[in-house]
Amino acid sequence: MKTEEIIKFLSPPDLLEVFETVGTERELKACIAIGLDAVLNNSSHNVLLTGPPGGGKTTFSKSVGKKLVEVGVRCSAVVVPTNAFLRVGIDKMVTELPKIERLAKRYDASIIVWDELDTVSTNRFTKNPSFIAVTGAMMHQFGWGLPRTVNMALANYPENLDIAIQSRIEAVFYIGLPNETDIAKILGYYKIPNPESVSALLFELAEDCGGRITKRSVGYACNVVSERYDDPEEMAKALFANMPLLDEDSVREYERLHAGYKRRSEITTDYWASKLPKLQEELEGRKAG
Repeated sequence: MKTEEIIKFLSPPDLLEVFETVGTERELKACIAIGLDAVLNNSSHNVLLTGPPGGGKTTFSKSVGKKLVEVGVRCSAVVVPTNAFLRVGIDKMVTELPKIERLAKRYDASIIVWDELDTVSTNRFTKNPSFIAVTGAMMHQFGWGLPRTVNMALANYPENLDIAIQSRIEAVFYIGLPNETDIAKILGYYKIPNPESVSALLFELAEDCGGRITKRSVGYACNVVSERYDDPEEMAKALFANMPLLDEDSVREYERLHAGYKRRSEITTDYWASKLPKLQEELEGRKAG
């Protein structure tokens, strides 16, 4: 496997392994099942990953590609930073989309991650011809996807997705914010002493300040703070002083508005996760045959 061709890991591979066990194990199994279904039935699937910012959606999507490779699928995985359309020039991105399709055709399965898709897809009706070209290309991919392909649309605010793309989404996965146990696992990866105690203290500090901790904020603080204190309170304060937070009231309102997506995610996850053992058995049978 050539890593630069299979998947562009923007995070260290061992950090991906940590995220695989942080509150989203069952969702990960469900997404692997969707990928295997695409391979075995020569089909394509459109998946939405949503949830509050900083919950780990992008890292989660990379874990799906990594896991498919581990179970024996020749899988290409490409992260398309769709918000880059607004930064580097849309014309350039239009020329990149056919390259993604050519790469996908070379492998048994493909994961195409449309990161922050809600930042551009609402520009469908702009007069800018480049935006129209990009959105048209995305519509084509979601409407008549390549065989053996999983399109993963990542969006903090899925209601802002172009309605034509919304109508093509089959499976929804809600990636929520972490709890104390989840954060302790991430702290352990960064070799923070007494991770369970530090995690509990961080949550207390965040609650006192009316904030919510995210996976991204913990990773950021652990990278910024080089010192490792044995005293949990001192360690927690050092991390907290360098930690971005979400506003608690804003998170509560977000969760209220997106409760339907969370419920749909529960149904989707139960369905696809239950299919994984049979799909893995079928894959092994085809290899043996």
